[in-house]
Amino acid sequence: MDKLRVSIVGAGLMGYWHAHTAHCLGARLVGTADIDPQLATRLARRYPGAQAFTDMESMLSATSPDLVHICTAPESHGILASQAIRNGAHVLVEKPLALSLDKTRSLLDEAVVAKVSVCPVHQFVFQHGVEKAHSLLPSLGKIMSIRSTIFSAGATDKTNDGLKRVVADILPHPLSLLHCFVPKARPETFNWQTVTTQPGELSVTTAVDDIVFSILISMQSRPTRCEFDIYCSGGSLHLNLFQGYVVVQKGASSRRHKITHPFSSAINTSLAATVNLMRRSLQREWAYPGLKELINRFYRATNKENGMPITANQILFVAAAQDELIKIAIPSLYS
Repeated sequence: MDKLRVSIVGAGLMGYWHAHTAHCLGARLVGTADIDPQLATRLARRYPGAQAFTDMESMLSATSPDLVHICTAPESHGILASQAIRNGAHVLVEKPLALSLDKTRSLLDEAVVAKVSVCPVHQFVFQHGVEKAHSLLPSLGKIMSIRSTIFSAGATDKTNDGLKRVVADILPHPLSLLHCFVPKARPETFNWQTVTTQPGELSVTTAVDDIVFSILISMQSRPTRCEFDIYCSGGSLHLNLFQGYVVVQKGASSRRHKITHPFSSAINTSLAATVNLMRRSLQREWAYPGLKELINRFYRATNKENGMPITANQILFVAAAQDELIKIAIPSLYS
């Protein structure tokens, strides 16, 4: 793969890990941009030859990157992605790609005209555990229900509006995983039933054909969790998305199974977690499981070595489902 010239917009925590991953994959970091000059400079100094800027326009003009990573606040994603596209750069954007379905479509159209690629960061889909779950799923029979549970500590100092924005920012994760496991799902058929007790707390459920799909998001429940459970007629899959592993539980209803289940479940979980930690250590995947694999596949796609890791149809599915869900559950968010 030719060495890509990449730039990072947003030099906070996610910008740090995007830059680290880009470097590990052999890309050359040529620029960083952040409204906080200290953050931009601190990140740039980690990579010889990288320049620091306080605005994206100056960075694009001075460095002419092949590819731009956008790691800023969600409300700025669409504008910055469009700016990068107009400058002929491929764009990898932290979720969501844009704040609405219409704006998402517009970005994809701009990218087609400019002959560049755009990809949102739905990294959970590329975790080792998710890919393993795909191989296990056919042996478990029919999918009956799917549940996503996310308890986050990332909004403890937020206002009510801030809590709502964090919840909205989380939604692409379970929605992208839903499409991953139920690719024939159609957002226009969803009939969301929502419960919101206070800002930062959201429970939603819908039927996806004959599958019950539910999302529970909480900013106050503890301990923190990020899990995706698939319940089938012949067993279930438990995905730990913080760590990136999956545990399979076969369906049995005998008395013996009921007695031994707590112990076998604990053993299987411990084994899966241990093997996963060893694998991540060997692969130097220190944080955000799935991110490195997604970035690698996107880089290779821009170099015509493989197809896009996330297709336009997948992007539009998530945007459409999120658009409708926010209108119903958090109607005041972007009004």
